[in-house]
Amino acid sequence: MTTIIMRIAAHLLTPVMVALSLYLLLRGHYAPGGGFSAALVTGLAIVFRTFALGPGSVERLLRTGAANLIGVGLLLAIGTGAAGWWWGDAFLEVGAWHLGVPAIGEVELSSALLFEVGVFLTVVAVVVAVLQELGRE
Repeated sequence: MTTIIMRIAAHLLTPVMVALSLYLLLRGHYAPGGGFSAALVTGLAIVFRTFALGPGSVERLLRTGAANLIGVGLLLAIGTGAAGWWWGDAFLEVGAWHLGVPAIGEVELSSALLFEVGVFLTVVAVVVAVLQELGRE
């Protein structure tokens, strides 16, 4: 049984933790952080939300199964790493593209960011899968 304070804290802290996680994900390969660190923060937010609001709260937010997210994350990470072979470089060779975004300006998109997103999805999905298994009776 959870208290009202824990429920309110879960509603207030979850968006803050997800925003911190997004920051860690986007700073990526240029500084410490990246997909794994961001996934750990998001996983902590998911665990806290599950304990405070019950397992149904996370299942309502997650529209697909954890196994699907694990598969997508692994495919994205491995596919991004193998893309270096496609261009004749080494595995996990970093490529960068410059995109012009109308409202923002020029944005650099790196293959390392795509790899980090794959790692992020895989780790978060594993946390969700573990919580779902622990929650089954």
